[in-house]
Amino acid sequence: MARTLKAALFGIFVSSLLGSACFATTTVTASVVPSIIAPGGTVFLHTAVANFNATPGPVTVTVKVTNPGTCASGSVIPSNVGAFAFALRATETRLATLSLDVPPTACSGTYTVTVTVHNTITGATLTKNTSFTVQIGAP
Repeated sequence: MARTLKAALFGIFVSSLLGSACFATTTVTASVVPSIIAPGGTVFLHTAVANFNATPGPVTVTVKVTNPGTCASGSVIPSNVGAFAFALRATETRLATLSLDVPPTACSGTYTVTVTVHNTITGATLTKNTSFTVQIGAP
């Protein structure tokens, strides 16, 4: 019991440092690397979903991209990037990295990536936003 409590407290501490959102004891984190990219490049979205409960919890995860408001048709990144459904075992953390190719025609601006986790038993939903910038001439 004490070991489980220590692991849960450590996980909550680490998650709070990463800026996670949480419902009950499920957390999500997300980051994009690199944060500035040239059109035609690739960004990587790193995510983690953790269950700090002593019981399993089925979740669905969706990943969407919001384009800058200045984008013309044909120069946008598709909004639906990915979706997953799985059961998190007790005290389990799942990591995923998605690559996203930025089209050569992508317009400059800041793109928001939204990761939404929905607990299918409790109905609770949490969201984590991160972003990257497409900049012409970026390395």
